[in-house]
Amino acid sequence: MNTTHGLCHTRLNRIYHEMKNRCFCKTSDKYKYYGAKGVKVCDEWKNDFVSFYNWANQNGYRDDLTIDRIDVNGDYSPENCRWATRCQQTQNTTRTRNYKGKCLSEWWRYFEMPYSRFYKLVRELGLDGAVEHLLSKEV
Repeated sequence: MNTTHGLCHTRLNRIYHEMKNRCFCKTSDKYKYYGAKGVKVCDEWKNDFVSFYNWANQNGYRDDLTIDRIDVNGDYSPENCRWATRCQQTQNTTRTRNYKGKCLSEWWRYFEMPYSRFYKLVRELGLDGAVEHLLSKEV
C-alpha cells in the first residue's frame, strides 16, 4: 500500500526528483552531464524520498543551499553529497581550474590584486605558474 509523506510540493522533493532525472532520464537536458557519464543515485535514495529527506535535514539543508557532490565524478550518496552555496558549487565542477586545492577565484582573493592583472598572469603562465610566480614574490 502506498503511503503519503505529505512532502510532494516541497523544495526538497523537487531537488530529489531533479537529481534522479539528471541521472536516469535520457530526455533530460542535463542527462548528458550526469547519467550519460555514469553518475547514479545510491540505492538508499533511489526509491526512498524519505531517506533522502532525513539525510538532508540531518546534514545542514537550508533553502538557500543546493545539493553538491563532493567528488564531481562520484554518485549522489550520503557520503559524497553536501549542501553548498551556489558559489561553492560553481567552484566544484570539472571545468574549474584548481591548483593546490584552490580555484582561480580563491587565489585571486588570496593575492588581493586587481582581477584583470591576476587573470592576465593566468593567461600567460597558467594558474599554477601564476600562483608560483606570485608566491615567490611574497618571500
